[in-house]
Amino acid sequence: MKKAFLTTLVLCFFAFSFGFSQSTDKTYFWPGLEEYVFHMLPAGGWNSLGTFSPGSTAMGETLFSSRGSSSGYLNPAFLADLGRPQMSMSFRFTENNYKTYKDFIPLYRMNVRPETTAFSRNTHYLDQAGVALPFGSWVVAANYFLFQEYNIPDVKSGIGWSGFPDKARESGDLKGINVAAAHHFSPSFSMGFSVSYIFGDISRFQVSHPYYYILENRPGEKRPVLVEIQTLLPLSTISENHSLDLKGVFFGFGLIFKPGENWQMGLSLRPPFEIRIKADMKTSYEGGVKRPDEFVSDDFYTKQPFVAVASFLYKPIPQMGLTADLGYWGWGNFSTDFTSSSYYYYLGKSIIKLNLGASYAIELPFGILKELSVRAGYIYDPQPYDYDESFSRNFVCAGFSLKMGCVSLETAAKISVISPEAQRFKANQLRVGAALTF
Repeated sequence: MKKAFLTTLVLCFFAFSFGFSQSTDKTYFWPGLEEYVFHMLPAGGWNSLGTFSPGSTAMGETLFSSRGSSSGYLNPAFLADLGRPQMSMSFRFTENNYKTYKDFIPLYRMNVRPETTAFSRNTHYLDQAGVALPFGSWVVAANYFLFQEYNIPDVKSGIGWSGFPDKARESGDLKGINVAAAHHFSPSFSMGFSVSYIFGDISRFQVSHPYYYILENRPGEKRPVLVEIQTLLPLSTISENHSLDLKGVFFGFGLIFKPGENWQMGLSLRPPFEIRIKADMKTSYEGGVKRPDEFVSDDFYTKQPFVAVASFLYKPIPQMGLTADLGYWGWGNFSTDFTSSSYYYYLGKSIIKLNLGASYAIELPFGILKELSVRAGYIYDPQPYDYDESFSRNFVCAGFSLKMGCVSLETAAKISVISPEAQRFKANQLRVGAALTF
């Protein structure tokens, strides 16, 4: 048993280290849209219901693996399985990696490949704290949770053309407060309901240098032909400072059905909701033709998509659990009037997300040390970009939990396995937490 525990710990450590240390020395790619034009780009991708417990993260963030108070904003029906009061808390450590061109090579010299440069930022959060209390056939829960984080390092692209800034950085988060209730109608059927209030701030700074295009009308060509791209002379610099205050309310509905002794099925629904944005934006111009600073202070919104997740749990043997989620994210109906970036229309493709998880419990003969659970998972997460660079953020997950009396200690690593050539943005996570059951 000790050997299994140590082996799992070593594997998690090396997997996490590998995810943070992949080389990008020979990675070349065309500059994309993400960190330069998508304000409010979440670390880890767009498709997240909120914070998962470390035990659930280790099992691919599947909903059936999250049976604590955090179920309140994931699938509140899962709360009904709690027979005793529970308190839980978890922390996350994230390294966000970004890669970009160090220098831009003009189009007529595209046979010369520029050097790729990497940037990173480490963050740490208390990402969930909650309590769940059973009252007969009812269970109620209250949670604090981290809904999203937005932490782009000081990216220096050196591109500075076609609307892409030379520099960009972004910091911020959306936190949430949730209350939920679930009812056990029968041994095989439960339902739940929840409401969550999210709030937070984002600050963004970016610098760009305007370029102009030299075009020629050539015989036989229907459109002007690009000859070259040049900077405006004398050189001018555009600096933008954005301060965003975000708020929103969303609801959650869920149910669990148990058709057999070894099978369980669940359904989670999150209706569309709006994130309201109070934005203060300042644009400054330096060099070139002198222009006064511009200030904008206004209210905007982003409409978040309808989400439906079908969940499955199968236990082939008592000590093993296999979980799977199929999630529909209706980004095809996404809309916003946030005018700081015209590129948000690229968020317009609905997707199907797949989460897989497995766990195996090992009984421990050490008195207070009752059980070791080894866990693994996989996340296939297509991003909702409706343009040529559409891709998926895939993750492998691993971790373990250890029960000591009424306390459960959990840890998990979530490692991005996306191809280095696909995009520049990666977010690897290490999560640790504890749950106390009375």
